[in-house]
Amino acid sequence: MFKLLTLLPCLFPLCVFGQLISWWPTSHPTEYPVSKLLVVNDLILSSTLGGEVFSSADGGDHWEAVTESPQHFAIRDMIYVEDQGLIVATSHHGVFVSQDFGRSWEESNENLGCLNTNNLTTDESYLYASTSNGLYQRELAGRSWEKMELPKRGYSSFIHTVQATPIGIFAGGVSALYYSADQGASWSKYQSSEFTDVISLSWFENKLLVGTSGRGIFNLESPEGEWLEEVDLESAREARVIDQLLAVNGSVVILSGDIGLGIGNEILSTGLPDKFLMDFLRLEQNDLVATRFRGVYTSKRPILGLQNTAGQEVKKNPLDAIRIYPTVTADEITIEIPSAETAKGVNNIRLLNSAGSVVKEIALGEFSPRRTVSLRDLPAGNYWCQLILDQEVFQQLIILSK
Repeated sequence: MFKLLTLLPCLFPLCVFGQLISWWPTSHPTEYPVSKLLVVNDLILSSTLGGEVFSSADGGDHWEAVTESPQHFAIRDMIYVEDQGLIVATSHHGVFVSQDFGRSWEESNENLGCLNTNNLTTDESYLYASTSNGLYQRELAGRSWEKMELPKRGYSSFIHTVQATPIGIFAGGVSALYYSADQGASWSKYQSSEFTDVISLSWFENKLLVGTSGRGIFNLESPEGEWLEEVDLESAREARVIDQLLAVNGSVVILSGDIGLGIGNEILSTGLPDKFLMDFLRLEQNDLVATRFRGVYTSKRPILGLQNTAGQEVKKNPLDAIRIYPTVTADEITIEIPSAETAKGVNNIRLLNSAGSVVKEIALGEFSPRRTVSLRDLPAGNYWCQLILDQEVFQQLIILSK
């Protein structure tokens, strides 16, 4: 009973800090952590630490694999550059480029002295890569990397993040925050860089927001200014270790293991499976959150009951008389088909995992109005129970908790 109750926030919206907030799992596969969410033209792309890329054309409700199988590298960051394609930073394998949205990849590691890359950013001329051993730069259309000469400080050359801003390039590392006003030709340390271990950088309302590991968030209005601890946001006061900082439509978005998700003054983690979040994306109709262990969640409330694969609610007979319940379970589901006549139209019932693989086929056999299906042999996760009726496929989300 306890496990079921802990998942109830995923099913019903709650009022948090005066706002109605709820998050719902999508059909995104959950085998690997989702590292990045990105909009390219009319598609939403996601990358994983398994080297996969997925796409969605319906706001994140349904996902299709772009890569045919997991790759040998883990994607930590992903950007899209016009005329260059997708560019990803990977763990221990350097930088890769794809001209076909992740179906195939080409290495871009010429003179890249460290292959453990963390993130990428661009200005009008150059691509920058932060690595565990310094900062690198290459021309957008080029192939060869050059290591930036950063001022020596402290014991580590580990650069967590690099960010291009309207006033220059900032790079945050274990030992200092660095700044270049001339596209990397020269670098200086920020004068008050005793605030070290910079994890994330974001440009927001003409100032640089700096997220640290253990010291919270600071802002910098100019390279010659003073550090000011960001105390205007309630969510920032409770977040000490900042995993990700984003500026989204006039709001500061904070991803932190301390609070989960913070948007402006609000902490909006109700309904998310845990606080280990990887990325956030705001769309016109809904928001998406990438999680470390449970795929992608959406703020769009799903249609209850059976849906067709276009996401439309089924309201006509015979399927509106079929029930599949409970939608959150620890061991089994029940399928109710009210009549033998209705059962004749159902060709097949099957259960798919979040990767789209069929994990269980359910034979109807002799008609029975109520059929119990055991899920005890399946691992916890999100599944789709599909009914095939003539030429149409209908499905309902099942959350298996153990």
